Amino acid sequence: MANQVTNTPHSAPSPVKLSNKSYDVILQNNATNQIAQLNTKRHTKKLPLGQMQVSFKDITALFKGDKLDALDAQLFDYILIKYSQTSNHDNFPTVTFKLKEYMHDRKLRDAKSARKTLRKEITKFAELKLSYSGGNYKNKYDYPFVIQNIFSKTGYANGTAFFTFTPEISALLSTDHAMLMPYHRLLLEINTNREPTAWYLFRKILLNKRTNFGNSTRADRMKISTLLKGCPSLPTYEEVMASNRHVDDRIIQPFFKAIERLSDAFEGQVQNVGVN
Repeated sequence: MANQVTNTPHSAPSPVKLSNKSYDVILQNNATNQIAQLNTKRHTKKLPLGQMQVSFKDITALFKGDKLDALDAQLFDYILIKYSQTSNHDNFPTVTFKLKEYMHDRKLRDAKSARKTLRKEITKFAELKLSYSGGNYKNKYDYPFVIQNIFSKTGYANGTAFFTFTPEISALLSTDHAMLMPYHRLLLEINTNREPTAWYLFRKILLNKRTNFGNSTRADRMKISTLLKGCPSLPTYEEVMASNRHVDDRIIQPFFKAIERLSDAFEGQVQNVGVN
């Protein structure tokens, strides 16, 4: 049976501290945390006019393109980090950053490749629409919203990318409706094309620590089955058993490889491991 991962950060920040050597902060709420789990490997269908629909729990995305994956989630997180650093962001819904800054933060070396990827992502985000059906209006950090564009304007010019949130989304990201969460910079450095599982697992671990802050037992322990549910880059146990049944090759070994990748950020222990 899948049981627990225990972890302790080398340098766990106070949730009110804006940054330190290893951490930034990100504005987040239930909707944005579900956005981070959107991946066209699960719960996806094609729509007319070249559109795709993908869902995770209460969040649904509509977009033009062939996929949404960890790279998109990583960039959206990066935008939210920059938004949280913007002075008076509640009244100024535009995020800007230079290509050199983006490359530095993500430890990228190839400017041509980084520029091409960023431009492609900007084009995708320009038409990205989201809806969130969870929560209720009594919880100010969990407001639902109908399908709508996330950004009213996006672009790239003279080495600078910019993203302007729509008024409705900007309001949902205000300090009245979003909380700060410590965000380890390793999440920005992970190559999501090669290591998507490490990215999903680490983000899930950090969210668990934020959600259970003050309760060390829950904050530092997670069931492996819970982690796997938040990791759409891996097939489910049921999918594997319905095909070649190679659970070790397709789930267990990739899981351990991802945990090993995170060893510099967390001292982790995996206990009583299984999958189903």
